[in-house]
Amino acid sequence: MTDVETKLRSKLRKAVEPPPAPISVGAVANRVRMRRRQLTIMATVGGALAVATVTAAVVAVGVTQHGDTGGLRDGVVSGPSGMFTEKRVTYAEGSTIHYGDQTIDVSPHQIFALVQTDDGFVFVDQDFEVSFADGTGVEEIGHTEGFWGDLVLAADDTGSYVGWIDGDDVVVYDTARGAEALRVPVRPGEGGYRAMAAIDGDLVYVQGSGVDVWNLTTGSKTETITRSDPSDELGDVANGYYLWHHFNGTSVVSPNPNAEQPVFNKISGDEAHLSPDATYVAGSIMLFERTTQRDITPREGNPLPWVTLQWLDDDRYVADTDDMHTSARDEPHDLLICTASTGTCRIAVDSLGDIAYPDGIAHEGAWH
Repeated sequence: MTDVETKLRSKLRKAVEPPPAPISVGAVANRVRMRRRQLTIMATVGGALAVATVTAAVVAVGVTQHGDTGGLRDGVVSGPSGMFTEKRVTYAEGSTIHYGDQTIDVSPHQIFALVQTDDGFVFVDQDFEVSFADGTGVEEIGHTEGFWGDLVLAADDTGSYVGWIDGDDVVVYDTARGAEALRVPVRPGEGGYRAMAAIDGDLVYVQGSGVDVWNLTTGSKTETITRSDPSDELGDVANGYYLWHHFNGTSVVSPNPNAEQPVFNKISGDEAHLSPDATYVAGSIMLFERTTQRDITPREGNPLPWVTLQWLDDDRYVADTDDMHTSARDEPHDLLICTASTGTCRIAVDSLGDIAYPDGIAHEGAWH
């Protein structure tokens, strides 16, 4: 699909589609809460929006790769490529992205989920539109027509790739080139399940019927990983290590995609992930050293860290004092900078309300 076709598709969708059916707030919120409380039943969030026949005429089948756009995005001149390679404490409040001491206003969009690339930020808003922002402007770059679970966007710890599910397709966008790097149909899993599981360097991991691995350099599928238990869910891939979730509440971390050991008994759920170099395994509450499985969760100080949200480097991470991945609306919460090797934390930003974190997971406040 060319850039012109992508833009035409978006415009035609808006012109001919009826507004999406209202989401059942109570049902979705309950499912999100169930997931975050470590239950082992997959919570289904959202539904696929119908695409009009005229729009379907321009939907690509197979791999779509785009040429360089010269740094121009719909008339918006982007900042220098790679200007956001530094990791700072990052979060979004409403229409404002906070990146360290800097702020980026994306009004009138309300930020639903957020990730950082080396070139700026990609977010999903209340209308399920996917947009890019780097402080010089905001551009719509795609759309998500439905998703499963809490994870909406996926990006690596470094680089310019970000991915999401758009109806039956997985889309990977290159923020350095300002163009899609990959768009392919995903074979659905049980109940139509499709998920953008992880990006690790130039490799993309898409879960449906098995996990398809795509190489963005060659534009080809390298393999399909089929676990012995088809209900296993790929939670993350970092530095060549796989984090698999079992539906019995345990996880496996290994460089072997088919490994059944070692088992982490207290790591499960959408919020679990690996540190950039896979030295640490983080759950929604606990942090472990991968090689020894030693629990290194910081427990000193007040307030205590609860959720590992963002890695600033291989050792330092940002944690929240709220234990539900989302702000407690009746009580302010703080963001902390913690050091895994020393188990120490300090307050970085205090007294926050309802915010979105740069992990691609939909924040619960978006449903209210």
